[in-house]
Amino acid sequence: GIVDYDFKIDILYFIVRDRDYVKSLEFEDFVVDLDKEGFLYGVEIFDASRLLGISKEALRRITRWELATKSEQGVVTVQLAFQAVQRNQVLVQNRQHLIRDSQTTIPDTTLACEVSVPQRRGRSI
Repeated sequence: GIVDYDFKIDILYFIVRDRDYVKSLEFEDFVVDLDKEGFLYGVEIFDASRLLGISKEALRRITRWELATKSEQGVVTVQLAFQAVQRNQVLVQNRQHLIRDSQTTIPDTTLACEVSVPQRRGRSI
């Protein structure tokens, strides 16, 4: 999978490669993308720092993500776990659960992926 974080607008994005996008389902604080079979394969989380309870700067320092999504009987669940480095200390956050009812019928499905992010070197002056 691929993970990207947009610091300016505070959006966190996950996607599984090699899936054909068809449509998105919008919830209050995130969007899920569906493929041509109707399965969930991507997630965009808005206002990610607030929702996950971690600073925007710390979100930029995430070194490892785990994402699990599930849709079952009209309920969409997104579970996140992550590891961040701050002041040379590893911080591990517990899983965050986002659970929302969907008005759209989507197949029962489960998706899990893990992404490691290379650590950035210090900036040159």
